[in-house]
Amino acid sequence: MGLLRNDDAKAQRAAATVQALAHPVRLRLLAALCEEEAGAAALASRLRLPRATVGRHLRALAAAGLLAPSGPPRQATWRVAEPAVHGLVACMEECAR
Repeated sequence: MGLLRNDDAKAQRAAATVQALAHPVRLRLLAALCEEEAGAAALASRLRLPRATVGRHLRALAAAGLLAPSGPPRQATWRVAEPAVHGLVACMEECAR
């Protein structure tokens, strides 16, 4: 547990991850992608969000290293790239009860 307390670089990376998670749309996207991989259009439909909004937040999550696309950019399927995201999403869902 002392890793963050004793390592500024790790604390900085953890803070960047929390910042990436700090948006309701991003949390919803991560929760959906923890269940199954999906394309942006399918996510927009499932979450009832504009496609442009979904694309913007998917790119932000990918820039933070939490998601990764596979396939051509316009038809990419998105997946969770950081395995710890599953635990973070589970924690957020528990906290939101």
